[in-house]
Amino acid sequence: MKKFLSAILLLLLVCIVTHSLDANFGVKGGAGFSTFVGKDWADTLDSFSLKRAFFLGMCVGMFVTLSLSEQLVIEPEALFLRVGGADKEEGVGTEIWISNYLAPAVLIKVRSERHNLFAGPIVMIKLGSGKYKFDPVSGSSTSMDFADDALTNFLFAATAGIGLQFPAVSGQILGELRGIYSFTSWMNLDLVTEDWKLLAVLVMLGYRYQPGQSRLR
Repeated sequence: MKKFLSAILLLLLVCIVTHSLDANFGVKGGAGFSTFVGKDWADTLDSFSLKRAFFLGMCVGMFVTLSLSEQLVIEPEALFLRVGGADKEEGVGTEIWISNYLAPAVLIKVRSERHNLFAGPIVMIKLGSGKYKFDPVSGSSTSMDFADDALTNFLFAATAGIGLQFPAVSGQILGELRGIYSFTSWMNLDLVTEDWKLLAVLVMLGYRYQPGQSRLR
């Protein structure tokens, strides 16, 4: 929670500093599916005759849009992400692995009047220890928290996607489809050998506040 509040305060400071620039501010949120990828994850599934499943998570955050031109913007953002992965054994049940992150990113965005493409680096800072949950085919679900050092504290990742923007009162309504891929392991490799990479696909809606402006700006 302290990390999340610190990021919000930092974003607010950026808002104040950039007030004199061509800057707009907004919020976004949504949901998406995530899973693990990589050879080690595939080997784990094969070893135990498991099938890949997906975790339905959520995201919410704030952003600042800094216009460099009509077509090019830089967009720092801070998101709260709830992501993870899952596997399923027929006739037995589903294992679910869940973790929460504070995820600051800096997006480079190329836009037209209604569409935009974006990409950028993202650092995912672990919040809490993470959770393991088992949903059996019959019976009650069980869950447990991971040890504090079981998961990597930081995931270094990239995000990219496509967005839409439509005029609204004093701003714009935003839609966004993006992917996130981590280059570092979800598991703490000092404790285990499984190198699981995180892959997520998110759909978000948002609002950008643009008083006295129209179209792109």
